[in-house]
Amino acid sequence: FNSIPTAPNAKPNHVIGQMSNLTNAFNCFSAMPSQHCLAYPAGLSIRAGRLAVADYANHRVLIFALPIAFSYPAATHVLGQPNFSSATPSTSQTGLYHPAAVFLDKSHIWISDSDNNRLVVWQLP
Repeated sequence: FNSIPTAPNAKPNHVIGQMSNLTNAFNCFSAMPSQHCLAYPAGLSIRAGRLAVADYANHRVLIFALPIAFSYPAATHVLGQPNFSSATPSTSQTGLYHPAAVFLDKSHIWISDSDNNRLVVWQLP
């Protein structure tokens, strides 16, 4: 919102993860994920011009550049998958399996990797 809504049923200024505020399809009606779509976003964190979203069903975390100036933005980075179109659960050093929460601090991204029963930490560039 550009300002806090004062009227009931105010529309959002932008939508992230769907093509519009009128759709709610898993991966935006696609069989494969993309850098625009989400499947069960589970948590988010904002810090220093970045928005990190735990994309639970795609087994990844997407990073978006802030500010978001329009709906349906493309993520700039993906963690937990080799690319934006993969969604394979993994117990590898670089993979994730149902990330449920994410937190950005000054120099790290912390991810609750729920079905791997672990927390993983990456240093931010």
